[in-house]
Amino acid sequence: MKRNSSLTRIGIALAVALASTVGAFATAPQISVTLEPEQIALGQAAQLTVTVNGQSRLKPEIPAVSGLNFEPVGQSSQIQVINGAMSAHISHTYAVVPSREGTFTIPRIKVGNGPDAAESQPVTLKVAKRGTPASPARAPGLQGRTSLPAPTVSGGDD
Repeated sequence: MKRNSSLTRIGIALAVALASTVGAFATAPQISVTLEPEQIALGQAAQLTVTVNGQSRLKPEIPAVSGLNFEPVGQSSQIQVINGAMSAHISHTYAVVPSREGTFTIPRIKVGNGPDAAESQPVTLKVAKRGTPASPARAPGLQGRTSLPAPTVSGGDD
């Protein structure tokens, strides 16, 4: 019996040591930002998607930008566990609504604090006058389909 209790203590000690080292190897979150489209007309909105990769559940800090309003649209999460390794991807989506024309730089977006903090790269939004064609790219989330009439074949007179 004494041997089983010693093995149990060793097993518990190993489990505690393993659990503490897993936290030590956890990586800081990574953050990426997409803005679609990058050019719009006044009265339209662009979509800003901030994706946080890692185990952070913190919301990104959206910096204030004069002339732009950021309206939360939604959030999606994807969590995977493969061979005991967990990865998480959380996407926060915002509608970016301009109040005036101009070129706006959305500065680095930050998530976390201290050594576990991560920052994105800045992105730029160009806002043109109302009625000005925005960009050739479609607005995010919109699907389009073009139909062409079937070609007609006419036979020659023989």
